[in-house]
Amino acid sequence: MGYIGRFVIVVTGSFNPGILHPDWFEKHALLSSDELSGLYQKPKRVEIPQVGVLEYGQSFIVEPTRAILNFKSFTIVVDRGRLDVVCESAECFDMAITFLIKFFKLLYHTPVKTYRIVFNEHVVTKENVQDIISKFFSVNDATTSHFSNGDIYFVHKIISQVDGALLKYMIEPSVRLENG
Repeated sequence: MGYIGRFVIVVTGSFNPGILHPDWFEKHALLSSDELSGLYQKPKRVEIPQVGVLEYGQSFIVEPTRAILNFKSFTIVVDRGRLDVVCESAECFDMAITFLIKFFKLLYHTPVKTYRIVFNEHVVTKENVQDIISKFFSVNDATTSHFSNGDIYFVHKIISQVDGALLKYMIEPSVRLENG
C-alpha cells in the first residue's frame, strides 16, 4: 500500500510577489479565515536544553521579489518567475487546486509559461527496488567503477509525452518506507 508523501504544484510565468500579503488573500477570499488565522499569531516557543529556544508556527515573508506564506494546510513560495504550492500530504490537494483556480481567475492577466505537479509517492514493493530498477537499467563495472563500494544506488526515470504533456516517472528507493 502506498501513500503520497508530498506534492508540489509549480507554475512558471511572471508574478508580483509583493502583493501577496495575508490581508490580500483575506480581501479576495482566496482562502478561509481558518487557513489565514495562524499567520497573525505569535509563534510558539519551546526551549530545548543544549539547543536553545525554538520558535515555530505559521509565518510569512513578503518582499518585492519573494513571498513565502505558510498557511495551515500548505505553503506557497513565489518569486518573479515561479509560484510553488507545497503540500506535505495528499489531504490538501483539493484545497490547493481550488486556491490556484481562484488565484488565476483573480489574476487572469498573469502570464503563465508552464505548470507541473510533482507527486512524491511511496509504495511498498515485494521485490527489492534495486532489482526492479535493474530490469530497466543494467548495472555493470563501467557504471560502478567511478564510485566506492556500496555507496551508490540507481534510480530509473521514464519520460513520455501524452497529448502534449510531458510525463516523468522516477523510480528510486523510498526514504520513508522500509522495502519501498
